[in-house]
Amino acid sequence: MTHRGWRPTIVVEIDRGTLDVLVREVAKVFKRLTVDLEAAHVILVLSDGIAAFALPNDPDRQTLVWVDDFTPDEAVTYLDGRGCMLPAHDKTNAQPAHDKTNAQRRRELLMLGGTRPALLRKVCDILPAYREAHLSAKVSSATLDVEGLLWDGQTFSSDFGRLMCALLNATDLDGVPTSAARDYLAPPRTVVESFKRNHAVMFHMPTRTYRFHSPAHRQAARSVLSC
Repeated sequence: MTHRGWRPTIVVEIDRGTLDVLVREVAKVFKRLTVDLEAAHVILVLSDGIAAFALPNDPDRQTLVWVDDFTPDEAVTYLDGRGCMLPAHDKTNAQPAHDKTNAQRRRELLMLGGTRPALLRKVCDILPAYREAHLSAKVSSATLDVEGLLWDGQTFSSDFGRLMCALLNATDLDGVPTSAARDYLAPPRTVVESFKRNHAVMFHMPTRTYRFHSPAHRQAARSVLSC
């Protein structure tokens, strides 16, 4: 028998590219359902951090939880657990002749693709022969994102070049604080509209910093820009 105070848990995922007005209205409906009516627990999963700008400013009726990528150690642990590109120290499953190749592939994956769980899962799921092509496609796509952001058609597009040059001089984890870009860049809520069309740069809400969307975007920016 169900407990009297039991409430169902509803998980809703919002796809990337969903209109802000739709995200806002969906959030309002579920906040009424879970907070006002106390009829359910609701987890609203957004496609990326940029979509959070579409949520109503209502901290008393919603809790924002930012899910970051794996750390490098977590990524290695995941790859080990999946038996994907096993490193040299695992002699039980990896042939010595392939140790060096696997180590190189892992370094390339983490250096270009990053530690996003969805990417690592994809790489582990596809056949080894297609992994290099998949990573190469991500690098090509990243170049298009960088070039698109530089020619976005907005009055502050040229300032994105300045931002990306600043990012090239910062570490991935540090990024560029909002305060450091305030003298030449529009506020985050404004510039993220361009990030939605060209995912070269992201805004990390918990630390209020700009960062490259992936290591591939950092490499693409380094090849495109003359900083």
